[in-house]
Amino acid sequence: HQAAVVAQLMEAPKTYEEESARLWHEIAGETYEFDRREQVAAVVPTVTLADVVDVVDTKLAGVATRHRLCVQIFAPTDDMHMDGEEEGATVIVDRAEFKRHLGLFPARTRISAGAIPLAKL
Repeated sequence: HQAAVVAQLMEAPKTYEEESARLWHEIAGETYEFDRREQVAAVVPTVTLADVVDVVDTKLAGVATRHRLCVQIFAPTDDMHMDGEEEGATVIVDRAEFKRHLGLFPARTRISAGAIPLAKL
């Protein structure tokens, strides 16, 4: 399976639009890691079954730090709603805005001119 993941990561873009979208994603995220696929592909062969089991055991399988994830995707033509909205749930309407608040891989190394660090907000 690792070889298949690496092959998929290293597959050349089929169109200029695909390559452009990948590059603009890095620019919009202000990460500028244009070789991200190569970085991830280099790490994939080092991941062992024990690593995967450890992540499942420590992050997912009934531990106090476990978080529940529920993904509901609606077509643009549907009325968006959540059945039984739960306390503490986060409804993501704007994916780009939501992703701005997530940690980054690799960590953002440059700060945009005019950006306000979260610590000062």
